[in-house]
Amino acid sequence: MNTYELLAKYYEHIMDDFLYATYLERILYYTKPTQTLDLGCGTAYLSRKLSEKGYSVDAVDNSEEILEVANHYAVLENLSTIQFYKQDMTETFNKMYGLIIASVDVINHAKDESTMKQIIDNLYDHLIEGGYLLIDFLKCEYIKKMDGYEETILLDDTNIIWHVEKGDKPCSVVHTIQIDDHHATHQEFSIPRDKIQSMLSAFKLVEWMDLEERRFFIFKK
Repeated sequence: MNTYELLAKYYEHIMDDFLYATYLERILYYTKPTQTLDLGCGTAYLSRKLSEKGYSVDAVDNSEEILEVANHYAVLENLSTIQFYKQDMTETFNKMYGLIIASVDVINHAKDESTMKQIIDNLYDHLIEGGYLLIDFLKCEYIKKMDGYEETILLDDTNIIWHVEKGDKPCSVVHTIQIDDHHATHQEFSIPRDKIQSMLSAFKLVEWMDLEERRFFIFKK
């Protein structure tokens, strides 16, 4: 079981509401309803909000459990313009998109730097001319500060224990999540801003925002 499978039914209760609201506001500012890819969609909060606005969304994640939760929300909200796909972000897609979202440190889950570049190149290849990419990256300085962090989150009668320690790359951490007798881990890493800019040099930068833990960018092809 991976971390997000373990967190699936709790994910929407612990997500950063401000961050999602900020991303949604900027997406709606720059784009109109279009064919959209939400990469690493989680519980598909952004997919659902965009569907309400008339966007047709392919919501992609590699966790079947979290996609089941996302689909449950979409059914409850009577949203019919979202298609859910279990897929790894390194795989190619069979459509072209007017908007691609790789938000909430999705890209930081890449295995290594070359894989990160492969994913970004793949996103470029599947974005139409004039299409938009929203992507964010955790800052290296934030990741380094996370070493040794621990928090217990109480939801109803469930304790979620979150522990973070330094990973095996210069700018990386390993997250360990424990719920009851179950635990899972995943690693995240980041790269300096100049390398980020180099990886995304094929795109035209439209806007970027410097937040406490991450930088997010809006690009146009």
